[in-house]
Amino acid sequence: MDPSDVLDVPSAIHVAIDEALKEAGIEIPFPQRDLHLRGMPEGFTDADTDTDTP
Repeated sequence: MDPSDVLDVPSAIHVAIDEALKEAGIEIPFPQRDLHLRGMPEGFTDADTDTDTP
């Protein structure tokens, strides 16, 4: 085994698993966390937010 393949093999396995799951229509949910702010720091404005990213 070529030492440079040490990272390539697990990556190829993960890609193959991901593709097989997608073909079978299986989705793996990821945990979601909601953050509720009780107050905003002084001087914080709506212009400081980036609404394009979660």
